[in-house]
Amino acid sequence: MVSGSDGKKQKTPQYAQIAAKLRGVPTRRHKAWFAAELGIELSPQQAERASSPIRQVSELMAPRGRPGKRRIKAAWVIRDWLDVREERFGLLKVLVTVKGEGRSPGMLMSEIAALPGIRTIAETSTSRDLVATALFRDTLEEQRLRARIEELTERQVVWDHVRAETSEPARRTWAHLARMQANEEEFPLSPDLPPNHPSLSSPVAGD
Repeated sequence: MVSGSDGKKQKTPQYAQIAAKLRGVPTRRHKAWFAAELGIELSPQQAERASSPIRQVSELMAPRGRPGKRRIKAAWVIRDWLDVREERFGLLKVLVTVKGEGRSPGMLMSEIAALPGIRTIAETSTSRDLVATALFRDTLEEQRLRARIEELTERQVVWDHVRAETSEPARRTWAHLARMQANEEEFPLSPDLPPNHPSLSSPVAGD
């Protein structure tokens, strides 16, 4: 991580790295993109050094460094992933909500997460609902998963097909978060910023 003038580790390089990865910016263009889009003076090497300790790489890839000298990473925070438009493959998609009514789900979250077909799952903080996204090739697979979930719990299960979904906002949001974090940490600004750049506006400015 990069340290600020007060010695504290800064998150801006990590946020910037995430934003650039989501945009698909080649590494060789990171410095220019950081300056143009985020308004900060940051090299690709600084961003990589800040992100590497918390970034998970595939176990199939050879670890860097000499044997015996390789550092053990902390629990991962960043992992490269594919953003797939599942509907283009003709897959069925469902939003599954298991009503919590304020009660802890116990092991139910991990049990549902282990079922084939579940893509993501989250637990809400107030109602303790479990909200999962599931994918299927056909209605038979859908029926099988629904039956398996209902075998695991007596709680109410709400099943709703997804008509449309996009992850595009994540690309804008992470750029916005990186600019806001840079503002809070007083991260060095690019010397070539135009007067109307978002990084020079108020902290509540949008992307």
